[in-house]
Amino acid sequence: MDTETKKYYEQIKKILKNVDKLKLEINDNLIKNVAFMTVTLNKLQKEINEKGVIEKFEQGKQNFLRESPALKSYNATFKNYTCAIKQLNDLVPEDKKQQAGEDLLKFIEYYLLHY
Repeated sequence: MDTETKKYYEQIKKILKNVDKLKLEINDNLIKNVAFMTVTLNKLQKEINEKGVIEKFEQGKQNFLRESPALKSYNATFKNYTCAIKQLNDLVPEDKKQQAGEDLLKFIEYYLLHY
């Protein structure tokens, strides 16, 4: 796990501090994948911001504009990311869900939307 992914992994684990230890162990790969997807989405978002959502595509005599592959990857990854975040939120005990949900939203806003 690279340094940036590890940083996000640790922050997610901190948010999920009220989750039963066995549930955390069982879902450790999910947590690692959410951290990885956060890093990936940040990189894709940066590429999209720099290059745009449309690119010129040339192959032989064909020449046309198409949706950026980075945008396609971003959309697919973001869909999986939102499902994974919901799964993580579902791990939290009912009486702690509101706070954990707010913490997960803050995590998403800070590390994904403000990148």
